[in-house]
This record gives sequence, C-alpha cells and structure tokens, in this order.
Amino acid sequence: MTVQLIQGDCLDVMKGMEVGSVDCVFVDLPYFEVVNSEWDNQWKDRNEYLDWVVSLAHEWKRITKSNSSIFVFCDEKMEAYIQVRLDEYFLLLNKIVWFKRNNLPQKNAHLLRTFAPMTERALFYTTQYDSTGWEAVKLDINNFMPLRE
Repeated sequence: MTVQLIQGDCLDVMKGMEVGSVDCVFVDLPYFEVVNSEWDNQWKDRNEYLDWVVSLAHEWKRITKSNSSIFVFCDEKMEAYIQVRLDEYFLLLNKIVWFKRNNLPQKNAHLLRTFAPMTERALFYTTQYDSTGWEAVKLDINNFMPLRE
C-alpha cells in the first residue's frame, strides 16, 4: 500500500487528480468564523462557506472510487448545515463524536457564552449507492467464484 500526502490548495490539487483514483478522503474543514484567523473567515456568510464545501464535494465525487470512504470533520454548530449539503452527493454511514480527554477547551471556557466544547464532530460518508455494499458484491462476478462453479 502506498500513502501519498500532498500539500497545496485542495481544490487546485484535486482538479489535477485522476477520476476514481482515491480510496479515502479525510478532511478537517475550516470551521467558519470560529478561529480569529484569515483562513477561517474568508467567506462573507454561511451560504458562501457551504457553497465552497459543495465545490469540494464535487471534486471528492469525481476523484473517489465507487466504494470510497469520506470523513469530514466540522464544527458542531455547522455540522447539520454541512450534512444537509453533503447528503445530496454521498451516503451518510455514521456521525462520529470524538470526546477530547484533554482540558484545553476548558481553559478559555469562562470567555464563552456556551458550554466548553469537549467533543469533535465528523461525518462518515461512502460513495457507494447502497448502505450495505451488497449490490456491489453481487455485481462483481469474481466474488464467490467457488460457489458459482
């Protein structure tokens, strides 16, 4: 197995990738207006941010194989909006909630009007068209060859 890490603007990099060449997409999106940095505030509003996420989804759809996995980490306040958009392109398998055991979020909790974020959210999608994968298995004539003979 070969693992290749590529650094660059993800949209530019993906446009240069072959169709159906990726097994897994693992992405930690900018959270949108959570961090006080330019990279997290480059969109004028939530809809522009979500349109950008959809542009990523178009490329993920193009470069992934028919049974690829896609893991999308996102802010807990944006998760539902992102899911609604991505559900149009991929099959959601699970919502993952990662409990962070460190106390870093608690250190600035007194500055927040909300509870301290102690979890990280991820949406787990597949590009296959059925949730079990059974249709793909049935259609592959090389599967269960001894049983077919």
